[in-house]
Amino acid sequence: MSNDETPTDWTFERLMAPVTTAEFFADYFKKQPLHVPGEADRFTAIMSFEILTALLKQTAVWTTRNMQLVMDKRILEPHEYEQNAAARAAADHAWVDFGKAEAWLRQGASIVLNEVETLGPGLAAIAGVLGKTPGGKVQANLYYSHRAHQAFDVHFDAHDVFALQISGEKRWRIYQRHFVDPIEHPVFKQLDRQFHYANKGAMETEILMKPGDLIYVPSGFYHEALTETDISIHVTYNPSPMVGLDVISALYEAGVHDELFRQTLPHDDDAKLAQRLTELHGKFGEIIRDTHFVDYLKQIMAEYTYSANEISLPISDKPETKP
Repeated sequence: MSNDETPTDWTFERLMAPVTTAEFFADYFKKQPLHVPGEADRFTAIMSFEILTALLKQTAVWTTRNMQLVMDKRILEPHEYEQNAAARAAADHAWVDFGKAEAWLRQGASIVLNEVETLGPGLAAIAGVLGKTPGGKVQANLYYSHRAHQAFDVHFDAHDVFALQISGEKRWRIYQRHFVDPIEHPVFKQLDRQFHYANKGAMETEILMKPGDLIYVPSGFYHEALTETDISIHVTYNPSPMVGLDVISALYEAGVHDELFRQTLPHDDDAKLAQRLTELHGKFGEIIRDTHFVDYLKQIMAEYTYSANEISLPISDKPETKP
């Protein structure tokens, strides 16, 4: 993105080029990883050392919730780099003590900044693009890491990953896919290291990411990333579109208006319970086939994104006056 371009110049087609949108959805989306090499300065307007430094200087923004430090595969505890433990006790988090943070960085710790998708026009532009295609709620995280100090062990994500290499080089090792379309649920999130090592399978591909490169990794694929240069910066975007389970939530909202769903279930007669379940099954089918429900579901899908929740000033030339 050159200096005379604006964030609105980003499109999904441009982000994935030379792979076309049709090729991406036909051959890669939810199927297999994709590496897209790019020019070294391709993402400099999205993130750079200068932009990152400016963000971190906004010290009132960063707490132990949205800024994590990771040292050799161990996520540091808040008390190891926070300003005030009493503040955390009152608010479940505390502001980062950047003196402590710097000391950890000098030892090789990585920085993970969570939910940075609105912290700048470039970051927000890519989130907006991916929020439309492939669609869904998009979160972005930033990773600043050092050579010889791996932040995260081999793992899979419960969401697709679009990773943009900003600075330095990082070697991604992609292993086999164990779960197809995992979701953010304890069934998938509470698996331990022993499970991951037992099920990651053989390494399928190894990709050296350089500045300007993009990698797409579908959910469920085991992977790990190792910094090959002194320092690496990359930003991941994680779109989370609606899934079939979300239809159950929509059915719940629709069922609230039907007396049958509000009735107490028979608890002392198996035959009556079976009859009620049959009635509920039939009613669910009626709702799903109803065009009004389909339109309702389409509306939910269209609105299934994080709101920009922003304001542009000035509101008007003159304040409104009450009559």
